[in-house]
Amino acid sequence: MNNVLSIAIVSHGHSQLIVNNSSLNNIINDSFFSVCVIDNFGENQLSQWARENKVGYVRNLRMCGFGHNNNQAFSWFESIGKLGDFFLVLNPDVVVDSSSLKKLINEMLAADDYLATINLYRDKNKNIYDNSIRRFPTFSDFFMSFTISKNNSVINKSFIEDPIFVDWAAGSFLIFRSEHFFNLKGFDERYFMYCEDIDICKRSFEKHNVRVRYYPSISAVHFAAHGNRKLFSKHFFWHVKSVFMYLLGSYQYFFQRFIQKRFF
Repeated sequence: MNNVLSIAIVSHGHSQLIVNNSSLNNIINDSFFSVCVIDNFGENQLSQWARENKVGYVRNLRMCGFGHNNNQAFSWFESIGKLGDFFLVLNPDVVVDSSSLKKLINEMLAADDYLATINLYRDKNKNIYDNSIRRFPTFSDFFMSFTISKNNSVINKSFIEDPIFVDWAAGSFLIFRSEHFFNLKGFDERYFMYCEDIDICKRSFEKHNVRVRYYPSISAVHFAAHGNRKLFSKHFFWHVKSVFMYLLGSYQYFFQRFIQKRFF
């Protein structure tokens, strides 16, 4: 297998971020990696860049959700025989060095990890942590997050020096062994946007006993824009819908476990 790491990048009008990302240009010129860009909006600049740089490119005829698009990238890699041993879901607004990705692969191989994330920052000087690792949220966590912008599920990174297991990590950077992503059947496409990263990490743990390993010494910058905070925007409604779907699934799971333990 020539490409060890297959990288999925979904663009929702992010052609400028992708085209001008110098670290990404280094990645696409390294045979260690293969990249597929899913174009959700149909941007001519992006298709031209992909063609000139021989990057995998899929243009959607209609706007699709986060999970669907990343599953589509995984299927694209499979269909052309370029699926590596590892599959990375990478936001277009994340800047990460190719050397950091190679170090991560080596760390995961040594630890026999099947699902991992790295230390994301919000600024280029790496002074402000991105709240990208968390505990599985409860109803009260979501409620407090929406009402007073406080979320007790966030894990404080400042006290973590060595790799640890966490409940879930943001879909802005999630790396899987490709076989594990396949066994999980990818993201649940019923989530159009938001919470699909929580869901896949939860299914990984509950159904396959595989947790997310967080590597604090490997870092990248995530220039995030949280559109879901705009009240009554489409992002806000997508977020609320996903929260209810996630909570309903969680309660169903615990009820099924209770029935199995109580009566079987």
